[in-house]
Amino acid sequence: MTKGLPDPPVRATTASSSFSTCECSHPPLFAVRSGVDYEDALVHLSTLLKGAFATNLKALELGQGDLS
Repeated sequence: MTKGLPDPPVRATTASSSFSTCECSHPPLFAVRSGVDYEDALVHLSTLLKGAFATNLKALELGQGDLS
């Protein structure tokens, strides 16, 4: 007997990885946890980058005000 529909693809997930460490006893500054769906991780990253951009833009605007 053949199947009418193929099985859906398995959703990819992340593997554990840490970065921005200074080799001290505290946890790393940034870490990716294993088992997180890639799409969810990318949405979270995009949101964080938008916030970092907005913060940087605001700091630039405030800094330029001090120069004049």
